Amino acid sequence: MKKILICNLLSLLTFFSALFAQTPKTLLWRISGNGLPQSSYLYGTMHLTDERLFRFGDSVYTAIQQTQGYAMEVNPDELAVYIINKTFDALASKKALEDMLDKDVYNRYSKSLSRKFKKPASEITAQDIQNARNGWMTEYFQKGGMPTVVDGYLYMLAKKQAKWVGGIEDITDQTSLLEASVDESDLAQLTADDLSDGKKYIEKMISIYQAQDLDRLDEMSQDMKKRDAILVRRNIKMAHRMDSLSAIRPMFFAVGAAHLPGDGGVISLLRKAGFTVDPVFSAKQIPAKQYTFQEIPASWSELKETRSGYSVSMPGKANKYTMFGMIDFYYQFDITNLSFYGIYSVHIPAGEGDSLVEEIIRKSLQVDKTPKTVRQLSVDGGTGREFEQTTPQGSIRLQVFVKQEMVFLMIVSGVKKSSLYSPNADKYFSSFHIIEPDTDVQNGMLFTDSFGTARFYSPIPIEPNDNLIKQTSPQWKFSANMGMDRRTGAIVMAISKKTTGSNYVTSDEAILQEIRKNAGKQLKDTVERRINIGGIPGIEITGRQVTNPRIFMHSASWVRGNVHFSLIALGDSAVLQTAPYRNLFKSVTFVPYSTPDWQTRSDSAGRVSFWAPATVVGRENDVYAADTFSATGYNVRLDTLSIYTTAANDSVLLNRYYTDPDSSQVFNNNTGFAGGQYFMERIARTKGSFIVSRHRLSRQGNTLISSFVSGDSSIIFNQSANRFFNSIKLLNTPDELSLASPKAERLLRDLEKGDSTAKEAAYASLDTTVITRKDKSLLEDYLFRELLPANSYDTLSYNRKIGSLLFSYDTAGAIALIKKKSGEHTSQTNSKLCLTLLSKIATKESYRVLFDNLALQTGDSDFASGLVYELRDSLPLLKLFQEDFSKLLQHSTTAPLAAALYLRLLDNNLITVDEILANQDALLKMAEHYLPFSNKASDYEMHYIGRIPELLARTPSQRAVAMARKFLETKDQAFKMAFVTYLFNHNISVDTKYLRQLAASKAYRIDLYDVLEKNKKTKLFPAEYLTQVHFAEADLYTVAIEEADSVNLKLMGKRTSIVNGKKYQFYLYETRLWYDGEPESHLGVAGAYDIAGKQLKPVPAFTTLYWQENFNAKKMNDQFKKWILQLEEALAEELTISSE
Repeated sequence: MKKILICNLLSLLTFFSALFAQTPKTLLWRISGNGLPQSSYLYGTMHLTDERLFRFGDSVYTAIQQTQGYAMEVNPDELAVYIINKTFDALASKKALEDMLDKDVYNRYSKSLSRKFKKPASEITAQDIQNARNGWMTEYFQKGGMPTVVDGYLYMLAKKQAKWVGGIEDITDQTSLLEASVDESDLAQLTADDLSDGKKYIEKMISIYQAQDLDRLDEMSQDMKKRDAILVRRNIKMAHRMDSLSAIRPMFFAVGAAHLPGDGGVISLLRKAGFTVDPVFSAKQIPAKQYTFQEIPASWSELKETRSGYSVSMPGKANKYTMFGMIDFYYQFDITNLSFYGIYSVHIPAGEGDSLVEEIIRKSLQVDKTPKTVRQLSVDGGTGREFEQTTPQGSIRLQVFVKQEMVFLMIVSGVKKSSLYSPNADKYFSSFHIIEPDTDVQNGMLFTDSFGTARFYSPIPIEPNDNLIKQTSPQWKFSANMGMDRRTGAIVMAISKKTTGSNYVTSDEAILQEIRKNAGKQLKDTVERRINIGGIPGIEITGRQVTNPRIFMHSASWVRGNVHFSLIALGDSAVLQTAPYRNLFKSVTFVPYSTPDWQTRSDSAGRVSFWAPATVVGRENDVYAADTFSATGYNVRLDTLSIYTTAANDSVLLNRYYTDPDSSQVFNNNTGFAGGQYFMERIARTKGSFIVSRHRLSRQGNTLISSFVSGDSSIIFNQSANRFFNSIKLLNTPDELSLASPKAERLLRDLEKGDSTAKEAAYASLDTTVITRKDKSLLEDYLFRELLPANSYDTLSYNRKIGSLLFSYDTAGAIALIKKKSGEHTSQTNSKLCLTLLSKIATKESYRVLFDNLALQTGDSDFASGLVYELRDSLPLLKLFQEDFSKLLQHSTTAPLAAALYLRLLDNNLITVDEILANQDALLKMAEHYLPFSNKASDYEMHYIGRIPELLARTPSQRAVAMARKFLETKDQAFKMAFVTYLFNHNISVDTKYLRQLAASKAYRIDLYDVLEKNKKTKLFPAEYLTQVHFAEADLYTVAIEEADSVNLKLMGKRTSIVNGKKYQFYLYETRLWYDGEPESHLGVAGAYDIAGKQLKPVPAFTTLYWQENFNAKKMNDQFKKWILQLEEALAEELTISSE
């Protein structure tokens, strides 16, 4: 009996433990304890408008009344800013679906998607997919019985009771969710027209939500895609924010119900933080439509845009987005009915009124054709129309007013059509008034650019505008400011850019010429003149825009040292001729440079100190300090001189390190002493430029100090700049260096017997500054010694360098020495050295000794053949030794060299084919000898052996034809191509299998077609490769292989583009190139081809690679556009040069 009782007690305990382990079925929780003076509340919501979700417990309404603040996941105002920015960014970029997907995935679904969206697959954007993917959600919002989501309704209750309202998260916490990308699963679902899974999932969620069953919600979320990003990580941040917000005031927190349950849920996290979190139950449910409360009327916010000439009221504070860098769009999001309010105004140029207004209306309504006017309007002397449009994402109500040359557009958009005609919407539209714009700017407003470079009087207010210029170069920093005259549509822009860090402008004239060239592309009827303000050069240009001749432009640009400043006015020519706009350019003055914080500073490594305007930065031996006011860099470079450095004195030494100025420079050199150290200084200026550079060299012990400043002459010659040059001091005592003592013998000794470091240092210093003519006997002594390089496969590199010096001092004596050494039957290594040195000296004497020694060579055909590169620039001299070629052709070691030399002379018309035929027996013998090697030789070996069959292919005879047919069986495609060419050129048939092999080769496909075309036999070209895409591939390959060891091409698609006014087709490839085993990828573009796809060769030929960036499939369209832009700039440059 006792045992049974114990078992029953244990069963009861287990039952009650399981019962209490379940989360109470409620969505409302009280947060208390942990130092809170008053309780806060946490409520789980669903972000839907379904009326079934709006039956709140009475305790929910009571909790909102008892608290002082309400916070939902994201502040609606922040959400509005994000949505507007995202919308306009999407309109600007329209990211193509093709750029986001793997090529195979895109190809698999492209036809189905094209049918579904009723447009070419290439025009389908990621936004199209996202809109369609979320279509069922939009349907849920539109069919729901409430005007807003649950969170929005509670937000409205709190706001109408004058509670503080805000957000728990930052908008950035949800950005990754709002910007969900497109993947293959989306395409599969859309093309199958199966959106039922989403609807079923929502219905199940609603059912669980109505039961307030948080445990079942937690179970559903376990399988949620991206659960960690959607819930877990955000829960942690939410709990922290709730802690902070509830410490300020008692709060009502409304978050998605799935955030509440589980170990990682907000309830658990708050408890772990020390709070008591208890369930709150309700006595009854009250539908939202039946709930009433004491409402505190909310005040509307008036927007008065005096510059644009209108005023309007909105149900909250308006946000601003500047469209296209110049049009201010004001908007406000009303979460209480999920609607947007927006307004902007546009100036219409004279003569373009009706057509431009209609275009603006169509774009605002997202339609191709202007819809029927709902009603005619008028306000304050302006005439207007009202439109209504339904889109897949919701509905739009638009009112458009026109008065004189100003157009005003007011928009209300919402998920539900009813929100367009809500009391708030009607109040918004009726609050609009056209007012007289400001006219108080008569003499202009004084404006100084953000760099503090220039100031001027602007006829209109101008403000910073980051959208005007994109920062693309790390060498420049940009500042852009702009304003628009809402009365006239005129625009004023002030753009400054200055160099960064140690960068500097080499020539102001070059920049002004670039401005002139760019203006020539954008304007017509241009008038230009040179201008100068206080010694600061500039250029003034006026003209009409090529794309819109009604728009007149007046610009002026100046270059002041390392700062470039431009002032631009755009508008109607009559407006720009008025006094305020004429005075705009006359009023420009340049602001005196501010004085930086000059003091003695040292680099972080503690190597050097000098008088500097700012912190010394840089790395290793190059450091600088930048004066950001004048954009001037003060640069210091330290170089350790070699222990072998020799010079008569410091003047001779320093002069070596000055490069000879080019003809475009004007310069003078100065010398002097600073701190007891001798220095040499060069002052240089590009002809026509006002920018001056100052470059000083000095030596402290074994350290060469190079200091440099370039910029405005008033800067680089002032007292601080002088002190910079004179103050440079090494912080560690440098090693001593005796310049005048001889060092040749020590250098050569180290070259022979030193360790690897000493050998490399000695070799680097092996030049005429250390070893002079008087050291000739030392050079002769070391020339044939065994001098093994420290890190080189080339064992003769040191000896060759010594030989070159010896030849430079005494050519005849060096030849005599080598001839003597050759007669001593020297080693194979020394024999190669002799031949290499002789091949570099193009005289009859050296070549005579060279060919005599070549006849004695045995065993190393690669080395002998390699001499052709040393001999290639002396062809007329080589012709004198043609008889020696015949002798070399008799031996397998030297035959490839002889063949290569014959080919050189033949290609340059210095010998005839008949002269080669005289040696055909020897040539055929060598071809027979090397034929077995042709199928097993490496590419490197084939490079030399191939000269023999290549020469054979130039000699027409029956015996040569027979040998040619043998070489067609080799694996080497170059041989095949050479002999196929040979046979066709002599009207001899070729087996089609060889033609297929060559046509299959990207390297020889076009060559084969050219040979067949020349011989009028193109019908023999294999049909499977006779397509535009195959020829495009071959064309790109032949371009790419010139730049790499090997190339792999992957076709990514084709694009059309207009070049020089004509539409062409281009083929795009991912082009992988290998250099020394290291791969890199770039976009390859083959073209231009005809649109019909019939043309085999690009006309015009633009095929090349886009080298500026590594290939990125997702950015391929952008890279292609940049390539097209480069092409257009290059063509314009060619046109300019040809016209000049």
